[in-house]
Amino acid sequence: MNPFLKSLNVACGEQIHVASWPVAPGNAARQHPDPATNTGEQWADLITPVYAIETCTWTLAPFQRLSVDGLKKNTPAGLESETDPDLYNGWARIFAPDGTCVAKADKDFDGLLLADVSTHRLLLALICLLLQLMMVTDLLLDRPQRDAHTQGHN
Repeated sequence: MNPFLKSLNVACGEQIHVASWPVAPGNAARQHPDPATNTGEQWADLITPVYAIETCTWTLAPFQRLSVDGLKKNTPAGLESETDPDLYNGWARIFAPDGTCVAKADKDFDGLLLADVSTHRLLLALICLLLQLMMVTDLLLDRPQRDAHTQGHN
């Protein structure tokens, strides 16, 4: 994920992020040489909560629910359509700013995925992020003094 885009979202005060993942099967359908992170399962359970933690935002990962008819309609001409839509379904998630999964869809779920978005939880996550930034800034600002002090003792 592009760190500059994340930084822009954080700087703009983003509080709720909606991830936009394409249709992808789960790990069971992955074939070599596809990387492990190129599946709907990894996007839903690994990359999306990392975004939530890194940016301290509520992060929604909506996914499409496919049927056998949907697979046929989305298969390019000349290719044989897949027959198992379950490989593509069930990846919708909602993550709290601390990366906790607060709502998860089942494979056969049709409907709205809901979660109670608490601003208190967001505030705690933002305080943690500010503390992390203060520590990093302190390390960066003290670095020249530490380097000078260390070089003097060699």
